[in-house]
Amino acid sequence: MLRYDLRFWDKKEKRMIYGAGLSPNQLPIFQHEDGRLEELQGEFVPMLNTGQKAVNGSIWEADVIECDVPAFFIEGMPASYVKARGIMQYNQARGAFTVNIMANPQLQGQEFKVSNSRIIGCAVSNPELLQVKQNQNEQITKNESSEGGAKGTGTQ
Repeated sequence: MLRYDLRFWDKKEKRMIYGAGLSPNQLPIFQHEDGRLEELQGEFVPMLNTGQKAVNGSIWEADVIECDVPAFFIEGMPASYVKARGIMQYNQARGAFTVNIMANPQLQGQEFKVSNSRIIGCAVSNPELLQVKQNQNEQITKNESSEGGAKGTGTQ
């Protein structure tokens, strides 16, 4: 049997809810010690655990991660890596979780294995984490930092 771990972002209370199930109404549901079920009311953003690991924990959907991505590859030479920040998202076309790296449009649509993943936070609860600092990556120019995206698969 497959097990899905969920968490929910409570939009009104601005807090993360762990340990709940998903009701038929797509809302968090808890089972009390007496067996009684309670469905929470409000606006929630459900997120799945991806099952992928970072150096500092398990990665959830909507987590912002910082990782090493290949900058360029020359045959016969060791690969060169740069730090990049992206958001973990479910890619329906691939049927898999991928990292959407928005700071470098040159990598848009390319697939590569990311490594040394570190969870920075959650994009839903901390959207400021997705802002790109100009000096964060020397290969990013002012025009490139505001748009674009790339997808990397896997972690570590």
